[in-house]
Amino acid sequence: MPRPATIFSCSACGRQSPKWHGQCPGCGDWNTLVEERAPAARTGGARGPDRAGPPPRPVPLRDVAVERVPRLSTGIGELDRVLGGGLVPGSLVLLGGSPGIGKSTLTNMALGHLAGAGRPTLYVSGEESAAQIRLRAARLPGKALDVPVLAETDLPTVLATLEHERPDVCVIDSVQTLHAPELTGAPGSVGQVREVAGRIMETAKRASIAVLIFSYNLVRSYFRGANAGDDPWDAWTLEWSIPSPPPEYNFAVEPVVRSRRPLWDLKHPEDPDWRYDQ
Repeated sequence: MPRPATIFSCSACGRQSPKWHGQCPGCGDWNTLVEERAPAARTGGARGPDRAGPPPRPVPLRDVAVERVPRLSTGIGELDRVLGGGLVPGSLVLLGGSPGIGKSTLTNMALGHLAGAGRPTLYVSGEESAAQIRLRAARLPGKALDVPVLAETDLPTVLATLEHERPDVCVIDSVQTLHAPELTGAPGSVGQVREVAGRIMETAKRASIAVLIFSYNLVRSYFRGANAGDDPWDAWTLEWSIPSPPPEYNFAVEPVVRSRRPLWDLKHPEDPDWRYDQ
């Protein structure tokens, strides 16, 4: 019988199963089995290490050769400070945050500065189309419009592009949208995110590509966070005035826009913004 390509591991106790169970047979917890790729079969027999020859010898830290790798400046001083002076080739940087907080805009600006400095860059988007990214880049300074973009959700296609283009810096927006076809789970599931991130890291280190990878803080919000409501940011624009998911025609009553902050006008009729635009 052929070995299954994927297995299901319990995130609570680590028990593995060839098929999914609602309740873990090991610890009894519910909905804890996560699909992941099955490990490759050992080639060195059931016992003993696979490595041929003597094991490697430890080296004192004072004898370890240190190669000075120049960091890649993003052109944004505060971002470079957080990164310890800039991006390191072959590194994988996780950029987390709530949706809409500005991750895409920040990295668009950084890639634009790097492109202006002559560094090859790449922006991989699994959420927005290339046209949407172009509209945002048009508002940014520098060479943001010179950054190549790939709108793709298939992981093998993204990895093949990285291997072929070999950019110095790549942005992945976001890890929850890419899909590894070897796994049956939906994009964004624990198994998919683990597989996608691992294979991107392997490619980044092999090709010396600095990768900025996006991730949303959704798991903690889902299990522990309070309901944020329809307008958690106290926003000014009308898209935050409707519930999520939006109704069929977005607005039950067609809104009247009289200023740059129409939602502010609706929330504060005693002090509408349109009074100051006249």
